[in-house]
Amino acid sequence: MVEGMLLIFSIYGISILMVHTLYAGYAANDKETAHFVLVCRDNEQQLEWIVRTLRWFHWLHGKSVDITVIDQGSADQTITMARRMEAVGWVRLNCLQAARDYEEYEKLLAERMCLVLNLNRREDLAALSFLQ
Repeated sequence: MVEGMLLIFSIYGISILMVHTLYAGYAANDKETAHFVLVCRDNEQQLEWIVRTLRWFHWLHGKSVDITVIDQGSADQTITMARRMEAVGWVRLNCLQAARDYEEYEKLLAERMCLVLNLNRREDLAALSFLQ
């Protein structure tokens, strides 16, 4: 009787493992990606919190997130923090200096649906419903 129960539980466990493995492969291919562009200047206080929040919120909802950080000439540690996050693979960092750089990047953004957030404007942060 004990051997029968062990057999049933082991078959059940193997079935669960197979279903989860198949579902993980299926879900990885169909993940929806949200793209955010964070425009910052001297935002070392908010940058890491916003990036972690975006990643965590979308992970909970089964979505992947693509975050691009655009620095507008920060004088604090914003660029250093963004470079560390880029090394880990959390964000892509673009340091734009001249007005023509912004125009070129706006053309790229027009091709891709994304949400542009200027971290220095409260109105932009209000667009994120989970931050309210």
